[in-house]
Amino acid sequence: MRKQTKLVAVLSAAALLAIGASMTSFAATKWVQEGEDWVYLDRDGERECNVWRRSGDNYYYLNEDGIMARDTLVKDDTVGATYYVDENGVRVTNAWKEIPNDEGAQVGSENTEDTPEVLYYYFGSAGKAYTAGNEKKVREINGKYYMFNEEGQMLSGWQRSTKGDLYYLGNEREGWAYTGWQKLEPNDYMQEEDYDELEWFHFGSTGKAKIDTSSYIDGRYYHFNGDGIMDDDWYNFGAASSLSLKCLCV
Repeated sequence: MRKQTKLVAVLSAAALLAIGASMTSFAATKWVQEGEDWVYLDRDGERECNVWRRSGDNYYYLNEDGIMARDTLVKDDTVGATYYVDENGVRVTNAWKEIPNDEGAQVGSENTEDTPEVLYYYFGSAGKAYTAGNEKKVREINGKYYMFNEEGQMLSGWQRSTKGDLYYLGNEREGWAYTGWQKLEPNDYMQEEDYDELEWFHFGSTGKAKIDTSSYIDGRYYHFNGDGIMDDDWYNFGAASSLSLKCLCV
């Protein structure tokens, strides 16, 4: 009789543990598939909205309807950043993404307005799009230098940084800063002088153009005016106490 009472007590304890585990599972947050969509339910069984949720090593975004976003830009106002989630809903990191310019965003050279068919974004290690932020400057990506606007869209053509440094970022499908000697068409704002259709410029290793300076390059001296264009006429070199004239001819 005592053995039977002990057995009933053990079974009752096991049942209570099982019910407790079941209640905990029911109250937990979880992913739920609804048709072709995925949603994330809170402990009250309600959809979570406008929030990131992690599964394994990946992050997913629940939109304003509580549906997992896919293949789209995500503008997270809570942190002031733009992200991208792929066709599986996974937040993209350390990668370029080209997106059709369906809204007609204007992204062009300095003082010009172009409307490219495709916009390019780069998403860093945390998934945030590179942007101009508080300072418009070049950003190094895989050994090349790029510049982005406040929306995170890659810039092209002639651009100046916040500090006034001049860069040439190629066409709308390139975007990287040119380096070394380049013969290029001066931009519209470079019309203070009567320039040729193509002029010579020289850019450093990070793409910064030489402006209003004299430089010794590959065994020769060159001078570049305030627009970064190489002078090919007589120019005055040296300190005031020791002036000399040299012809910068090409």
